[in-house]
Amino acid sequence: MWLFGYASLIWNPDFEYEERVIGYVKGYSRKFWVKSIVQRGTPEKPGRAAVLLEEPEATTWGVAYRIENETAIEHLASREVNPKRETVRFYPRDEREPFDVQAYWVARDRKSVV
Repeated sequence: MWLFGYASLIWNPDFEYEERVIGYVKGYSRKFWVKSIVQRGTPEKPGRAAVLLEEPEATTWGVAYRIENETAIEHLASREVNPKRETVRFYPRDEREPFDVQAYWVARDRKSVV
């Protein structure tokens, strides 16, 4: 399975992976638009966390990680503030063919989106 990292997972993948590939996804944009008290901030003054939002014309660069174990998925499910995960097409920077990755994203109508 491949996972897409677009924010802190780029520089801090705190899980084991087999391979790392730089590239981008289409149709999503990276925004610091989610209020968060999990990773920063307080209930009175929530911090901001990066999320992927659907945006048809957007391109977002990041990193795809190939993982072999379910422990990474369980870890990310507890770490990510984004409740949705779906398959998106990843376009590597190198000569590889595009391939599918799992990406966490959030709908704009979620109440934590500012």
